[in-house]
Amino acid sequence: MAITLVGAACDLGVSKDGASKGAEAIINDLSNDINKIIIKQDQNFVKSTDKNDKAKNLDEVNKFNKYMYEKELELKNNDSFVISVGGDHVMGIPPVLSSVKKYGEIGLIWVDAHPDFNTFETTITGNLHGLPCAAVAGYHCDKLTEFHDGNYVNPKNIVIVGARSIDEGEMVNLKDAGVTIISAEEVRKMGVKNVMDKAYKIALQNTGKLHISFDLDVIDPNDAPGVTVPEKDGILEDEAYEIINYITDRYNVLTSLDVVEYNPVYDLGGKTKKIAVNLVNNAIEKRLKYERDNEKHIKWNNN
Repeated sequence: MAITLVGAACDLGVSKDGASKGAEAIINDLSNDINKIIIKQDQNFVKSTDKNDKAKNLDEVNKFNKYMYEKELELKNNDSFVISVGGDHVMGIPPVLSSVKKYGEIGLIWVDAHPDFNTFETTITGNLHGLPCAAVAGYHCDKLTEFHDGNYVNPKNIVIVGARSIDEGEMVNLKDAGVTIISAEEVRKMGVKNVMDKAYKIALQNTGKLHISFDLDVIDPNDAPGVTVPEKDGILEDEAYEIINYITDRYNVLTSLDVVEYNPVYDLGGKTKKIAVNLVNNAIEKRLKYERDNEKHIKWNNN
């Protein structure tokens, strides 16, 4: 099995610019030995910033995500492990749904300051990067998933880790759907291992496999300022590394992984980029070790 990095150079899901440059900035600092694909949004497209538009850039988002979905599904069907790098979080839809299409029932851990569980009815801003988790759960966001003809993630197998900014209508959606929320404050109180143990137990119940979506704005902006929508009182840089270590020590249940929302426009001295590169490098190195260990195990069993 190979590893493929898919860079989603996209900021169509948010009014502010910059996240589209994040994917390439991260991927360019990673190992040249890994297969890399960059998917770029239409450079001539002018984004809507109309505050009254509750479905900003929907057609262009779907065009981008459909292509990314088909590419990732092709890679996964060819037994490549895909690590997706963004880009704003609206590009989180294709990695999850392509894994659902490939593997069937999966769980989802959404590591993020925001649950991204708004719908077209509850969104305040109309920025579509606030809807992807609801979309992959099949929760009143069909217009964002028309390219997918499979099942969705059962909301009861979705865990939000690190949340601390939830819209009023979004909270109603989360409770109605049965999504589990573990706040950043709970991460600090319980510790990363206890939180992730709980999250894995919920996500893996009746599934056995899961996808991890890691939004860099889960980290406190004092440690990681280079995101489009920073939220104070986030997890610490060291806790982010603990989370990614926990995840990459358990590759046997992981279908795919994404790291999103790096925005170099708001970074200070490359602090956030360094964290993002470290997180993705950890994922790559641990995946390579996992595959080497599996090959040794197979050879040992055949002798």
